[in-house]
Amino acid sequence: MPNSGGLKPLWQRLYEQAAAETDREKLTDLINQIEGAMIERAEEIADSPNHSEERNAIVQACENLLIIKTEKLKWPPIEMK
Repeated sequence: MPNSGGLKPLWQRLYEQAAAETDREKLTDLINQIEGAMIERAEEIADSPNHSEERNAIVQACENLLIIKTEKLKWPPIEMK
């Protein structure tokens, strides 16, 4: 899933930081940054057939962020339909 520079995409680097963050305020800020970076990256790779794995990883990370929000940050759960 590396971008053209060989580094992990920003959303993924931030996501990895969030996994280890224990401070609720910092975690909330990280989640906001992650979501913005995910949207930006998803727009960049939307029409590229070469990035289906990363698009799937973004979807999985979004689902995991929802769990973090409800379990670690105590946000109200969202019912999936």
